[in-house]
Amino acid sequence: MKIYLPLFLFFCVAMHIQAQTLRGSVRMQDTYALVIGAQATFTAYDGHTYTTTTGMDGKFSFDALPIGTGALTVEQKGCVAFRLTEIIIAGGKEKVVDVLLTEGFVEAASLPIEIVEARPLRQVMPLGEIPLSREQTLYNPMTYFDPARLAMAFPGVAQTDDGTNSMSIRGNNPALVRWKLNGMDIVSPNHLPNAGTISDRPTSSSGGVMMISAQMLDNSALITGAGVTGYNDGIAGIMDLNLRKGNDQKHEQTIQAGLIGIDAAAEGPLSRKRNGGSYLINYRYSTVGILGALGVSFGGEKVNFQDIALHLNFPTKRGGSWSIFALGGLSTNVFTPPDSATTYKELFNINFESKTGLAGVSYTGFSRKGFSAKIGATASHQFNDRVQFTPTTLQASEYQKETRLSLNASMRYKLNSTNVLIFGTNMSTDTYTNYDRGNPFVRDFYVDGNFVLQSWIANESTFLDGAVKVHYGINPVVSLYGSTIDPRLQAFWRPSTRHQFVLSAAAYSQMLPIWVTNSLNNTLLRSAIVSARYNYLPNTKWVLSAEFFNQSISNILISGTEKDGYSFINETTFEKYTDTKSDGVANNRGIELMAQRRQTDGWFMNANVTLLQSEYQGADQVKRQTRWSVGQIANLTSGKEWHRKIKKNLSGRVFGISGRTVYMGGYRTAPIDINRSVNDASTVFDLSNGYTGRNNPYFRVDGRVYWKRSIGNKRNSTIALEFQNLSAQKNVAFQYYDPLTKLVTTKYQLGMIPNFSWRLEM
Repeated sequence: MKIYLPLFLFFCVAMHIQAQTLRGSVRMQDTYALVIGAQATFTAYDGHTYTTTTGMDGKFSFDALPIGTGALTVEQKGCVAFRLTEIIIAGGKEKVVDVLLTEGFVEAASLPIEIVEARPLRQVMPLGEIPLSREQTLYNPMTYFDPARLAMAFPGVAQTDDGTNSMSIRGNNPALVRWKLNGMDIVSPNHLPNAGTISDRPTSSSGGVMMISAQMLDNSALITGAGVTGYNDGIAGIMDLNLRKGNDQKHEQTIQAGLIGIDAAAEGPLSRKRNGGSYLINYRYSTVGILGALGVSFGGEKVNFQDIALHLNFPTKRGGSWSIFALGGLSTNVFTPPDSATTYKELFNINFESKTGLAGVSYTGFSRKGFSAKIGATASHQFNDRVQFTPTTLQASEYQKETRLSLNASMRYKLNSTNVLIFGTNMSTDTYTNYDRGNPFVRDFYVDGNFVLQSWIANESTFLDGAVKVHYGINPVVSLYGSTIDPRLQAFWRPSTRHQFVLSAAAYSQMLPIWVTNSLNNTLLRSAIVSARYNYLPNTKWVLSAEFFNQSISNILISGTEKDGYSFINETTFEKYTDTKSDGVANNRGIELMAQRRQTDGWFMNANVTLLQSEYQGADQVKRQTRWSVGQIANLTSGKEWHRKIKKNLSGRVFGISGRTVYMGGYRTAPIDINRSVNDASTVFDLSNGYTGRNNPYFRVDGRVYWKRSIGNKRNSTIALEFQNLSAQKNVAFQYYDPLTKLVTTKYQLGMIPNFSWRLEM
């Protein structure tokens, strides 16, 4: 596809001169009633505060704010104070915030720093959730505008491969991570789902990079632990993505160009009428060809991807809104053999292509009697095709298709001042096709489907003016392979302004990935999670936390005839399973420690350590470490900005630097069965005794230097230079058997990767 037409469409809109404006509206969470006279306070990066109040329309606005990163606080008598940090103020770019207040009497000074913008129909969970924002991707190094990569800087999340956003959360299998968009289940929204796999076959939960740019997202999060009702079918974690609304008053454009491609967005009102709706569109085209010319090695592969995303929002007269959204993505990975082969792979041409499409609609509505509802439907599809051949022979050919339909309805009803009833339902259907065309005489064609119906009902009770909150309910689940009822309990206690305690217990159920073809033994995976968290808040800038978790998993596929150490808990790619039974168990437990300072008065820091152990039992009932039991994960991410004001704050310059250091124990490995590998001319692992080996510890340093200039109320630009794996550390990815050399070979993670980019907002 030519990139010129999409870029032309982005910028064929009127360019308006815009101020450094922060504006928004304030409503009540449960009734969506306008809040008049609420006090809104913006604290700039230099400590200066700006105060205003909401008018008769429930809206507030700050104009001509100083360039930099600040925080917003909204207070109203009888309500829990609202605080949102890391608001980037830049020339020519408005920030729009929709604030939802809840009843209570918690002061702004006692709010935890991680509290972010409330989402329609649900508050941010105080435990087991990592909030992810666009702003964080702008100053954290080497995120590629991918919230999944951003999440890897937080406790409990381990990246399984440098070249992907695949993650093991608290020792869980990455293949069991689920994805949601606007509250509904979708297929994996990732380019290059085969990236980083030893078999070069696609996974169902990750890829090289997410095909939804962070420029499209707001109020997104990674659910890592025991969540509230309404979140199920994701025992290893849920990426909960939400599309933001475009600016409904002014047209804005953003373009970013760099060594890995181009990313462009446009947004604005759909009509000149007040509250007439908005559009937001984003297009990306990327290639690693430039990096290859600079000497960065991608194993001889040519990688390209492009995607386009659209979100339309139409407000209704009573405060609700309709949303229509669509996404399309295409990625290719082409390997051309060199003239002289030194490895088995270099004997073949390999073409991999992935196509993903998604479309959906949702409606959010409110009544003045305390009832609110959100309903929606999505259809998503992914097609992957891999062909391996020589000039004369087709050596292997396989395609896979997955289609998911999802319907969701969630509701809240305010019973009284201290109790809110929450209920809803989610239905999803999956269809999966795998067609192996490698053998001209045998056609292996497989089709299967799943159906899952989840419902939930819960109550949220608050006591002692909001100092105590209890969420309790049940999640009934019905599927083709069984049914269950999952209870949930979460209790929050704030004994003083500086101390918080959270206790959570939950049961989860999840269908096996649809590519597991042993339908006779398919059953719901079962998980029970208990978590406890303590937060210490010395002020509004810092939060120190400790969280303990213990997760037990049952109904895992293990060997049905052999007494060995095989378990599905260690598998990530498509396989055909026979002679199995669902009697396996696993356990993940650990503690997460974090000291976090959000971006205020010029600098931020996130230091965290996770100590975990992940064990399982196969058919021989022997306890072993899972493949994902890395033992420890340590992250240190920090950054600093220096500001220079000119022209009375209407223009400014910012110089910033940030870095991330990660250390974790090595992943477990299984020994290679040399005899079977020689006979099969491919890598065959001996899984009878589990993963008895271990890679060396993993270490990586990333860095980012950037310079931002805001030119009055017209535009701002950012020039950035980033490096992934700044020290060129050789981290082991995996080992495999090479049929050409007849040797076991070590595959290493990516070396040092530079990325130079220029970003313009106007």
